[in-house]
Amino acid sequence: MFEVKIDIQNLGEFEKSIDKNLLIALDKIGMYLQAETIKKTPIDLGQLRSSIKYTIIPSEMAVYVGSDVEYAEFLEYGTKPHVVPLKAIEPWAKRHGLNPWAVKKSIEKKGMKSGTPASPFLSAGNTYRPFLRSTMFQSKPEVIEIVKREIE
Repeated sequence: MFEVKIDIQNLGEFEKSIDKNLLIALDKIGMYLQAETIKKTPIDLGQLRSSIKYTIIPSEMAVYVGSDVEYAEFLEYGTKPHVVPLKAIEPWAKRHGLNPWAVKKSIEKKGMKSGTPASPFLSAGNTYRPFLRSTMFQSKPEVIEIVKREIE
């Protein structure tokens, strides 16, 4: 019987090399996704845009991109319609040169509750504005290319 045996020496060094290249790729992916996400992030005061960061978890060989601003999730996924108190409307209305009472009355007149429905098909006006997931989905080809370049 004919037999071929392949003995790979220093496999540990090879794995370290791959791991190092993957970490470099994850860093580049993080930078890329952070920049692309910032471009798509809704802006009012700029707090949300400036909060977009990425973190690499080497033990998971993963990169996470996101925000720690509490309202980021509401913009990304939407909320159930809810009544927003005038106190919450005032700062936004004043920044946009609008009368807060007029904004609240306009919402009520249209028969809407202030909110961002999770489904755009249920919206009577305001909708969710995903900025993170859309970036991830649209950036898939670029992410694959980054990994290919770093692994080769």
